[in-house]
Amino acid sequence: MQAANRSNFPQKRDERRPEMIERQKRFARLMVVVLMFAFVLSVAEAGKQSGNGAPMVSDPDRDALESPSEADIVIENGDLTVEELPDGRFRARLSIHNYGNTATSKFKVIFYAGDPGKKGRRVYPGHHGAGPIMPGDTWNEGTLPFTLNEDETEIFAIVDPDNEVEESDETNNKASQVIPGRQTKHKTESAKVDIAINDENLMVIKVSDGVFRAVIGIYNKGSAPSPEFGVYFYAGNPNKRGRLLATHGAGPIMPGDVWREGTYPHKLEPGENTISVVVDPDNKVDESDETNNKASQVIPGGQAKPRTESAKVDIAIGDKDLIVTKLSDRLFEAMIPIRNRGPVPLPRFKVHFYAGDPDKGGRLLSVQNAGPIKPGGSWLEGTHPHRLKPDEDTFSVVLDPDNRVEESNETNNKASQNLSKIVSESEKVDKVGAIRKLDLSGDDILLVEARASEDFNFPYYLFIPGGIDKHRAVYILVEPNNSGMASDDPGVHQAKALTLVKRSHANKMAGRLGVPLLIPTFPRPMPHTHSWAYTHALDIDTLEVLTGKLKRVDLQLTAMIKHAQELLRTNGFKINDKVFIHGFSASAKFCNRYSYLHPEMVKAAAAGGVNGLPTLPVREWNGYELPFPIGIAGIERFTDKPFDERAFKQVAHFIYMGSSDRNDTLFSREAWREEEAALIRKALPAEKMMPDRWELSRKIYRQQKLNAQLVTYNGVGHSIQGQMLDDVIDFFKANAGEKYVPIVPYEYPSIDPDNITRKPDETNKEASKPVSTTVRTKPTASDGSKVPAGMVGTWFFDNPHGDDEQMAIFPDGRVVALYSNGHKDQTKIVDGCIELAEFDNAKCRMTIQEDGSLVQYFGPDYRGTGKRWNRIAPEPHTNLLRPLKD
Repeated sequence: MQAANRSNFPQKRDERRPEMIERQKRFARLMVVVLMFAFVLSVAEAGKQSGNGAPMVSDPDRDALESPSEADIVIENGDLTVEELPDGRFRARLSIHNYGNTATSKFKVIFYAGDPGKKGRRVYPGHHGAGPIMPGDTWNEGTLPFTLNEDETEIFAIVDPDNEVEESDETNNKASQVIPGRQTKHKTESAKVDIAINDENLMVIKVSDGVFRAVIGIYNKGSAPSPEFGVYFYAGNPNKRGRLLATHGAGPIMPGDVWREGTYPHKLEPGENTISVVVDPDNKVDESDETNNKASQVIPGGQAKPRTESAKVDIAIGDKDLIVTKLSDRLFEAMIPIRNRGPVPLPRFKVHFYAGDPDKGGRLLSVQNAGPIKPGGSWLEGTHPHRLKPDEDTFSVVLDPDNRVEESNETNNKASQNLSKIVSESEKVDKVGAIRKLDLSGDDILLVEARASEDFNFPYYLFIPGGIDKHRAVYILVEPNNSGMASDDPGVHQAKALTLVKRSHANKMAGRLGVPLLIPTFPRPMPHTHSWAYTHALDIDTLEVLTGKLKRVDLQLTAMIKHAQELLRTNGFKINDKVFIHGFSASAKFCNRYSYLHPEMVKAAAAGGVNGLPTLPVREWNGYELPFPIGIAGIERFTDKPFDERAFKQVAHFIYMGSSDRNDTLFSREAWREEEAALIRKALPAEKMMPDRWELSRKIYRQQKLNAQLVTYNGVGHSIQGQMLDDVIDFFKANAGEKYVPIVPYEYPSIDPDNITRKPDETNKEASKPVSTTVRTKPTASDGSKVPAGMVGTWFFDNPHGDDEQMAIFPDGRVVALYSNGHKDQTKIVDGCIELAEFDNAKCRMTIQEDGSLVQYFGPDYRGTGKRWNRIAPEPHTNLLRPLKD
């Protein structure tokens, strides 16, 4: 644009604008670099032509100019999300990308309430650290919960604020998000300016064929003068990659006045049918209303093409798709499956969850991201538990709320559910106070209330499977609760524990072992409210809590176990004094550490996903003392007696990791104190968690000759697959007697999924899927055989630890499989077999059983354990009939 000669429009004083001066400075700096580059080239050329016979030497400065190797740390507004927590505080998360061609060094990340360029304050003192980030990788960084002042309505994030990382582009290191539910709250009290435009104020004038200019009337509806601000003109919608035509300036504007700003003629490109304008695009002006700063007009002489002709994407949801679960009184969580019904891939987009109707002032609960989604594919997005207010009786979700994705249908992006008829899961559970005779009917779930007089300050759940043999002594199975999140709301952790009791690997283990299941409901407080105590992992900060309700939760678990044993014995069950204990991830740390602290209570312990480092049964390694819970040095400060080595050696241990597990907590302050992490890196040097640190742990356990198996499962990530669950159950069964008995663990294929070997004498009839690696689309087979009538329909595979699947089988042999990660397989039955791209084209045989279920057998001989499916509809459906747990 040429702002100085707009004779038809009101002019600001004749001086260069600051942004023009800055552009001129950048141009001058660029010219200096170009001249220096030319000089280097001329010197090198002269060297080549000197003819002195000296060998050519590479000039490193020239090489760097010709082939730059720089990082590029990138954040955008869409990478920053802000979530309001049930207690009224907020938490921010940021995805940081490196789009350069070399790794970044470590750098700072700072979060602000308000624009740091306008004296925005840090949400708390100090800064975060991030990096290194490899080229093409992403680093996720988040804040602790923080509070906001009434007038703080926007969160900003700055990466590398001190420019310590040399980057190819230093302009993309800032992002911002309006705080959910507070977009305009209280702004009218502190900001009196209101720059306002609308579609009627924008006039588009046709100059000649394909050439147009535009004029916008800009009003100040506020009571104070506006400062200067920017005005941007676009061809198309700026929120959907519209082309920037010109950057103008306007203002100041006195209250009640209008400023008219216009463009020179611009030639538009084919397909550009709209002119748009945005005032104050960088939100430098503090306004009472930020929602009236955009206008657009269809170009005269040609109507915009129908959206369905140019936009093929369609994000689609309906009310029936939104699944809302009531966890306890006013505590809800939601899940929404999202389908792409269009023929082109769906890019990444936002998902907003609300309490109430967003069109009627509903409260924004969380901002999340979904996508990309392939054509015909689906994506499952869910929330953490949210506590709603008494007058909030609706849960809603909106997809692509800022309309950044151009769709063929914009009317199917919202879903709502009324909460009045949803029954809480906890309302169906019987509550127990004092020990007494109970009316048990089989598969009973009891909530045993907290009894401080008996040394436990929190309730625990007790699941009693039907058919337990009362004539045989059994062990209670203990699974420490692991909510997967921190919250100061105890209802969140109680609800998560109930899910473990009712629908999880723990429930299935107890049922197949024929033993009672005990799950505590210990809270996991926010780090700043309880000195970083990661209770669900029984870390050092937790063990050092000596006052209050969280005092020594390991001792509280012991009290719960003894209480449950007496309760069950009162009701006619024979219960052994020791227990089986199992945990995964954080709870694996808990049960592994508990077995060291209280070996007299444990018959057998199984711990999976231990971050490559269970507690080591040594006091020192490589000349360094290993304090508990890294090793066992100083464990006596928590046991008030010498370490009971004899009792510990009687405990049978089964500790397992997936070879593809990348959940390394060594860099997490919640999991380890800084001095602990530093000691681990020095005393137990390992380049990576898997396999290096894990193999060192296995070596140390072998040297101590304990009753322990440390097993690696090929290709498995941070999850429990069906065959792994089989192994844990087999281990507990084998070690219910007096002697330690190792098992032959299942071996997943390391490379070729067609060569799957099965462990003999498998007992599980609900085995999970083979290892999933990179997903590739499998071409549909063209030669299908006839499908038995009993095989046609929609089938559901209930995985013991998530990763559920749904499969539709058509009469002509077509098969459509849906997975919880949003992927989809389309294949065909050929000679009774199918190949699944999701599982690296693994081949399996489909057979119908006498009980009407369907079993998939993998491997060259199609024998052994299979995946058992149950039919949920007689006709094939390619849309989800049930939610798929992940």
